Amino acid sequence: RPPWILVGRQPVKLTAGGTTLIRLRTPRRRVLSRVRLELSDPPDGITIQDVTPANGGLSVILSIDADKAKPGLKGNLIINLFMERQVPQKNGQAPAKVRRFPAGVLPAVPFEVVGG
Repeated sequence: RPPWILVGRQPVKLTAGGTTLIRLRTPRRRVLSRVRLELSDPPDGITIQDVTPANGGLSVILSIDADKAKPGLKGNLIINLFMERQVPQKNGQAPAKVRRFPAGVLPAVPFEVVGG
């Protein structure tokens, strides 16, 4: 598995009622287009809005619902990593299916929700 590094200051400041960009870097750039991320048991109101490959890693936009994630909330976000690939069907006639395979857990991302 490639090592992943959170780029930037920690804890990550999440703005209540807005979005926050975090960047993750890895030396294994060729796999980035097949990577999918999912939060594991996140606090209410914190979701992944978008993930895109960028500058040797991933840019992750987190969305913070101000009604559910109040300023002062602190903790760690646990992010599961999945890889996707096409798997051909056995009969050869049906289109290939995209299968998702667990590929590990990223290092914990410390966070604090701040006012907007």
